[in-house]
Amino acid sequence: DEKDFIEEQEPNNSLQEANTLELNRYARGQINPLGEEDFWTLQIPESKPVITKFEIMGSPNIRTSFSLRDANNRALYQFDPGRIPSEHASFSLPLNPGEQLIKVTEPPTSVVVIWDTSGSMDGKTTALEKAVTMYLDQLRPRDKVALIHFSDKVNVLSNLTSDKEKIYNAIKGKFFANGGTAIYDALIKGLSLLKGIQGNRAIILMTDGIDTDSKQTYSELWRRLDEERVRIYTIGLGRHWGTVYLPQVAATGKRYLNNISSATDGKAFFAPSKNDLTSIYQEISDELQQISTYYLKPEIVKVA
Repeated sequence: DEKDFIEEQEPNNSLQEANTLELNRYARGQINPLGEEDFWTLQIPESKPVITKFEIMGSPNIRTSFSLRDANNRALYQFDPGRIPSEHASFSLPLNPGEQLIKVTEPPTSVVVIWDTSGSMDGKTTALEKAVTMYLDQLRPRDKVALIHFSDKVNVLSNLTSDKEKIYNAIKGKFFANGGTAIYDALIKGLSLLKGIQGNRAIILMTDGIDTDSKQTYSELWRRLDEERVRIYTIGLGRHWGTVYLPQVAATGKRYLNNISSATDGKAFFAPSKNDLTSIYQEISDELQQISTYYLKPEIVKVA
């Protein structure tokens, strides 16, 4: 119920300006501009240590980190949104009686951009290059991006960087059409580039066909998706995705891409025409850069 939220009151950008959280009630705030820090205090009224559950929600999904701080603003516990791509999460912490200090902020976003350069992309590469370049033009200073193109082989063009000159140099001459399609291998390579990276993480995968050449299996891809927990945005180019059945994955192409995206709290997009690619990359860019709204509720679940 919107009426029951505690609204963030700015400024609350330091421990001295912290807003007050209430037990069993959601607080709502925004990280705006990116890099801002919101501070909150929570009073534990018990005389003994307690187990406190925190519910955290985000719109459109959780983008914010949560940390319990000591009096010197040192982190005692850290929640990393990149480990749980979701709209809702909960975690429990042992807390001592008295005042608790909490900081909420939005960490940088790391994205791996992957595109198909298989032979079936003939005649579509100019439109794809325009769309990908537009997406890269809009990266914020703190955002990092890695770049991969694939056919029957996977080629890493750039590891994670925010250096625009390196990014543009890496993509020169890398939009063409030749060879087969190794989607599973490309996604698994993208996951490996994000392994161990803190903060928000995502992969944008664009393909116009089904997997034909991966060395890794479909089941191995799902094992890695479950293990790494990275948000996946998929883009299927062409009008065939909803009609062609893929016996190797027991689904149509459309359901196949939908499954990958929905299971990782991402989104699946389908471009009937190459001319639709720019608007799709723009929509993904807008979502990844949307102002982060968060909701936080503490609740005592057990007294020691």
